[in-house]
Amino acid sequence: MLSLIISKNDQGLIEDLKDGDTLEDIQFYSPIAMFKGTAVVVTNTRIDAGPKQGDFCLDLKITSS
Repeated sequence: MLSLIISKNDQGLIEDLKDGDTLEDIQFYSPIAMFKGTAVVVTNTRIDAGPKQGDFCLDLKITSS
């Protein structure tokens, strides 16, 4: 599972993503690995409170690499 915070200024990048959408050929990076894989959108929600209010939380489930 991977959770991303997307700025409200970048909303256009994710506004068409719906729960259950499959994203293919994504390049993932971490300090110990870089790989390509497929992920499914679990949730795409607006943050309603706190310092990130108005931004979005995009949760992806990595299904293959």
